[in-house]
Amino acid sequence: MWADSGATWYYGFTGIISQGFVSIELVGDSTILGIEAQKLEVYKSGIDFMSGQYFESILGYEYTYSDSDRVYHKVGDEFKILYDFSAEIGDTLFHYLINEFMNPYCDSIGRSIVSDKGIEMINDEELRWYEVEYLDGEVTFFGRIYEKLGAIDFMFPNNDLCILDEDYYGPFRCYSDSSFGEFVSPEYTGDCEFVYNFPIPNYFANDPEWCVTISSLYDNCGINTTQVHYINGEEVIEGLEYKKLYSKGVSEEYWIMPDVNPCEDTWEFDVLNGYIRQEGEKIYFLEPNYEEQLYYDFSLSIGDTIPISPIFPYDSEPSVVSAIDSVYLYDNYYKRLYFERNLPMLDDTIYYFIEGIGHKYGFLAPLDDYFEIITYLHAYRKGEIPYYQFDVWGDCDFAVSLDELTDNQMSISISPNPAKDKLHLEIAPTIKLKEIAIYTLSGQKVLILIPSTSSGRHTVDLSLLQSGMYLLEVESIEGFREVKRFVVE
Repeated sequence: MWADSGATWYYGFTGIISQGFVSIELVGDSTILGIEAQKLEVYKSGIDFMSGQYFESILGYEYTYSDSDRVYHKVGDEFKILYDFSAEIGDTLFHYLINEFMNPYCDSIGRSIVSDKGIEMINDEELRWYEVEYLDGEVTFFGRIYEKLGAIDFMFPNNDLCILDEDYYGPFRCYSDSSFGEFVSPEYTGDCEFVYNFPIPNYFANDPEWCVTISSLYDNCGINTTQVHYINGEEVIEGLEYKKLYSKGVSEEYWIMPDVNPCEDTWEFDVLNGYIRQEGEKIYFLEPNYEEQLYYDFSLSIGDTIPISPIFPYDSEPSVVSAIDSVYLYDNYYKRLYFERNLPMLDDTIYYFIEGIGHKYGFLAPLDDYFEIITYLHAYRKGEIPYYQFDVWGDCDFAVSLDELTDNQMSISISPNPAKDKLHLEIAPTIKLKEIAIYTLSGQKVLILIPSTSSGRHTVDLSLLQSGMYLLEVESIEGFREVKRFVVE
């Protein structure tokens, strides 16, 4: 047998829009075409540069067996010679393409000539080898072929000479089995399962900004905040260089429950959040008067645990990276790490971090409702160039200010108030409404109306509501909200 127990070969592969590795592993024995053969699983893993997605698949199964001088492989309904270590210099060898790599527009057979042969000591074993040179056809080997290790190009013949072939398989990277140990090609210096090293983006170059909205409650009031995180300046703290992270925005109070002092304040802010720095693929945050904490580590692999941080306020155990892909954002590929959370009663929410950007609830914000505060990361940009938008939350205006707030208010008027069976709304016809909702003072939603017209006048049927005080919330498709109080008699 030419393949001992645990035999596994690794090769690189390069495609027009993809790159990665192919592994071939001995997975068992099988009787096929009346011959006791070894079953080899051909596995492919890589990245598609067009989509930025990682992929993996089993290409198929191959069958081989050997005698004292030759290795045979199954081609169609018969076994053909794969390697011949009895060949002499000057001999002509035939090569046959296996089904998994068959291209109907390319040749399936080729020839080479033996140009040299010898013996080499590898891992304390003497292994025979021979070299071949191309003779004709589109299917061939290139270079040296060893016992046990196989061809240093690829285990099976490639049809690389066919211009219609999409992928090039090879060269040889590694081999290992239970008795021989591991051998890594002297021409290869990476990990056997290496796929691709994305250039690490400079996360904080070109003035990045994160546009965020926050909904919070206190006493009988609610607060809606639109803010932008931005970087302005640098500072060295204990020998480490940090970027200064600020937040600017506008907060509006709105009335929820009866109160002597109605919630009607609106204010603007621009404050220092803290200090951030990038170290390789890691992001650290230093809040004033606290110790530095690791928030993100994008060097993690599938199966690795994500350290506990303020992003996980309720998690008692670290989350586990379950998948990795990437997204192409304007100038570079950015990793996306998916993970599972060790929390009871979780829904089917898919959690992921995007390299340098954060998660859909924020950049430094927690993943969950935290002390009645809910945060949403709408969009991320660099140098006023939009890079990424979380479509689930809608648009977000980066130019936050009191003036902008005034421009964005919907200026709703309602009548009559108190009302009986009908409530009329007047709003500028340029405002496109998404939803009209009515709440009790306890926060229960009792009525929803989806406007069917772009007219500036809407009528709400109140006939099913009991007498009392209610809240009317109007939301535009741009994400702006306005709340009004009214009474039903």
